[in-house]
Amino acid sequence: MVSPTAAREIPNINDIDHLDPIEEYGNDYYTVPSSICGAPATCIPGKTLGTSLKVWGKYGDDIKLLKISESID
Repeated sequence: MVSPTAAREIPNINDIDHLDPIEEYGNDYYTVPSSICGAPATCIPGKTLGTSLKVWGKYGDDIKLLKISESID
């Protein structure tokens, strides 16, 4: 399965003190499900800051997932 890593663009380090905690909690929307179900997942950085792709695999398919993730450019 493929999904975004975050719900919105990652903030600049200088803006962290001014972020709404509830909004930032919502940014984890795409990361939590794979952690809860124990599925292996990788995050592939995008071409611009704040964009990335999350690739999930089936339980036990860690090596296959890493090979697939490595082939994505």
